[in-house]
Amino acid sequence: MPCVVIAYAATTPTKRATVAALVGEAPMPGVSPADAFCGHADVRC
Repeated sequence: MPCVVIAYAATTPTKRATVAALVGEAPMPGVSPADAFCGHADVRC
């Protein structure tokens, strides 16, 4: 399954949290606070 991870910051805590989620050490809820598809239903997978 394709995955896009947007961490929003290049700080060390953000990088560590992102890696922890990618390797399964932290939950990854998969809920985006923004519409990454800009309302265009035809670009969704």
